[in-house]
Amino acid sequence: MSAPLLEVRDLRVEFATERGSLRAVDRVSFAINRGEVVAIVGESGSGKSATALSLLGLSRGAATVGGSVQFDGIDLLGCDGPTLRSIRAARIAIIFQDAISALNPVYRVGDQVAEVITAHRKIAKKAARAKAVALLAEVGIPDPTLRARSYPHELSGGMRQRVMIAMAIALGPELLIADEPTTALDVTIQAQILALIRRTVDRGVAALLITHDLGVVAEIADRVLVMYGGRIVETGTVEQIFYEPRHPYTVGLLDSITRLDGPRRARLHQIDGQPPSPFELPSGCHFRTRCRYADAACEQVPKLRARNATPDHLDRCIQSTVSFSRG
Repeated sequence: MSAPLLEVRDLRVEFATERGSLRAVDRVSFAINRGEVVAIVGESGSGKSATALSLLGLSRGAATVGGSVQFDGIDLLGCDGPTLRSIRAARIAIIFQDAISALNPVYRVGDQVAEVITAHRKIAKKAARAKAVALLAEVGIPDPTLRARSYPHELSGGMRQRVMIAMAIALGPELLIADEPTTALDVTIQAQILALIRRTVDRGVAALLITHDLGVVAEIADRVLVMYGGRIVETGTVEQIFYEPRHPYTVGLLDSITRLDGPRRARLHQIDGQPPSPFELPSGCHFRTRCRYADAACEQVPKLRARNATPDHLDRCIQSTVSFSRG
């Protein structure tokens, strides 16, 4: 089997604040193969976006990043600024969650897509504009020649997100990072955006999807990383996570969404309590103060481990003898 395109080992991200050092990502490890979608899920503040941004060097200067990040054999954390920017431009692309903020409001969208191309390829401006129109057509924007002359505020939310995807795929990246790409879009547009990302992946591009929407995960992901308090608490294939969850937090997330494949419940389950402040994370298992199964053993720091001879399904729960059945 070929080596992973991206391999992350013991990633640590710490921010210096007025209240002291804040560890947003705590020894996170995972890998992504070509043509694979890996989703990171969890509540706000769990470390999802901090993980993604640190891979691209976008948190440098604001954070201290440690561990190892290997992209196709290249040490991203050891790269100097120009080298990292070159890799980020040509081989790794990101789709931000808020397209209206990510796009420049005073430039036409066609010019913004064309600028991505001219900044990194030796190509005439006229040819770049033609390529930009072709990219807008590829991502499903109707009448792309007309829309290329539009400003971001003149487009719908779904169209703006498509423009972001056109910019992301303009240089033919090998890794696509999508940070909440369907936020604030209605379900029909969400499905279209996900189908577009899936088609991109089917051409051999790897994707890292950051989301809190488990419906999105079920639709597009191959493997899932569940994060809580800056740590991965469970990881496995999408089928393992949805049908054989092993960590109480994963079970709680799944029970908090509506299901169409079972009897209707009077009310949805909710996870007790609130996510802890990153400055006041519980010792040992970070989830123990909200877990109905916690006992004194959970004050130990749990290791991410496999059970029942399934090495691709790992969880970080000490209560190995408890069956966490879904509600």
